Amino acid sequence: MKTLFIFIVLFALVGFVLWLYFKYFKVPKMNALVMVTGGVKAGKSTFAIACGIQQHKQRVFRTKIVNWFRRLFHKEELPLPRFYSNIPVNYPYVELTEDLLFRRKRFVYGSVIYCGECSLVANSMNFNKLDDNERILLFNKLIGHELRGGLIIYDTQCIGDTHFGIRRSLSQQFFVHHTNKCLFLPFIIVYTRELVYTEDNGVQNNFNEDVEESLKRTVIWKSIWNKFDAYCYSILTDDLPVEERVIDEKKDDLRCDKILSFNKYKTLYNAVFTLQQENMKGDKNG
Repeated sequence: MKTLFIFIVLFALVGFVLWLYFKYFKVPKMNALVMVTGGVKAGKSTFAIACGIQQHKQRVFRTKIVNWFRRLFHKEELPLPRFYSNIPVNYPYVELTEDLLFRRKRFVYGSVIYCGECSLVANSMNFNKLDDNERILLFNKLIGHELRGGLIIYDTQCIGDTHFGIRRSLSQQFFVHHTNKCLFLPFIIVYTRELVYTEDNGVQNNFNEDVEESLKRTVIWKSIWNKFDAYCYSILTDDLPVEERVIDEKKDDLRCDKILSFNKYKTLYNAVFTLQQENMKGDKNG
């Protein structure tokens, strides 16, 4: 009788813990095409790669069970789903290549694809080449058919900067607000909000309270940080000369006579020249 009582208490305690977890923490449920957005270094890649690896492990596990039954009936085994990525990861992966994007080769059925910083792959300005537009549109519109049970996870800072072929195929979005590193604990907490996105009307989810009050928590093991480099593209600038000259002098005039910009302003020089001339006149009159 005492053993039964202990079992009931433990069962109730486990049930209560699970209830608390699913009430205050989120286990992301993902469709065939998912977009992860958020601020710079908010934790987009951490969340996207962690979810992608988890989804891949689930599909491999299910395929192994199916193959076990297929062996019983002497049927050919199904190939195990693969994890595809456009950046290096410390996890068995297949490189995402141009042949796959252009549909010259296909993915293993049931696979998971991770495409980080997808606006660098196909951005909103890639619209003047009709053939590329068609390839990008077909890739995204038919990715669920091509994968046959797999999914693709994109991440980017802004959906509007991605190609319309991605935006017009998208409906599910996860917004990553911030990440709590939890100091000495072996896990991190990613604060997210799931949104519904349509190209016609943008984000469909409306909320009246402060954004932080509407966030859900997702627990991710810190070991995920050993599986990818959050600064992987720094290799493009690591070998450049370092600019570190410090200006440390007091100035009476703190106005700025130039604008640092990628644009070349046609009227800026005249305005600056006029200002300089006026200053010179004032000095002469003084």
